[in-house]
Amino acid sequence: HATNTGSSDDMESLIQNSDDMLRESRSILAETEEIGTRTLQQMGRQREQMENANQNLSAIQTVAIQAKNVLGSMAFRAWKSKVTLYCMIAALMAANGYVLYLIHKKHTKK
Repeated sequence: HATNTGSSDDMESLIQNSDDMLRESRSILAETEEIGTRTLQQMGRQREQMENANQNLSAIQTVAIQAKNVLGSMAFRAWKSKVTLYCMIAALMAANGYVLYLIHKKHTKK
């Protein structure tokens, strides 16, 4: 009976160890699942942030293109105004020169 009891105790000990290992494995599994769930949630939030950032970037690019077009249009209008002013100045200088010529011509006839 002594060997039977020893063998029975060994068997009980093995079963107890197996149960303990099984409980520990289940605990690790539950912890791993919780970490996986949190990771997936975090990745979902990051994906949403990246999509929002992408939408913001698209909006910024659109605004930048519009600003570039407006600035280009303003620069062209400024150039046109400058050319118009130079032409008017040249025309006024020519008119003044002609008037001075006529005045000089009138005074030299006398």
